[in-house]
Amino acid sequence: MIIKSLAIALGICFALPFGLQAQLAVEEGDSFKDRVFTGGGLGFSVNNVFSSFSVSPIVGYQVSNNFSAGIGGTYQINSFRNVDLRFTNYGARLFGRYNFTEEFFAYTEYEYLNFEFLANQGQESVREGFNSYFVGGGYSIPVGNRAAITAIALYNVAHVQGNSPYPSPLIFRAGITASPFR
Repeated sequence: MIIKSLAIALGICFALPFGLQAQLAVEEGDSFKDRVFTGGGLGFSVNNVFSSFSVSPIVGYQVSNNFSAGIGGTYQINSFRNVDLRFTNYGARLFGRYNFTEEFFAYTEYEYLNFEFLANQGQESVREGFNSYFVGGGYSIPVGNRAAITAIALYNVAHVQGNSPYPSPLIFRAGITASPFR
């Protein structure tokens, strides 16, 4: 079962453009369509007690070769096998990115996440909204002029221990993004 699920997840990952925002080259006369990029993230985790699946698409606009911005969404399904629980989380984000070089960049993001969890010593399901403000930077490796492989490290400046959907203020992401319109 685990191997089949992993194979399906890997198949989805290689079939779709996914990952973080890539900084793609633009020229003075490029149209609006030429400056738009897509991507996002897919996540999958499974063990004896817990399984999780997430999808986080993004759409962005490259203002210049150094600066881009965009929006995205998140949808997560988390299941606990031993107690037959299933939670869903969803949210939206705004982001900005500034490239210092072709490879290194600064990144900032505001995220609102509507998060479901157990409260009152596991007696009831509660849903709360959380605001996160991420700042950080990353490294990007261009793959041709239409895609890039990216790794990013972020710090959530709004993180409150014990009152956050994230166990730590540090977040790490990696992925691929493509500009499908060129």
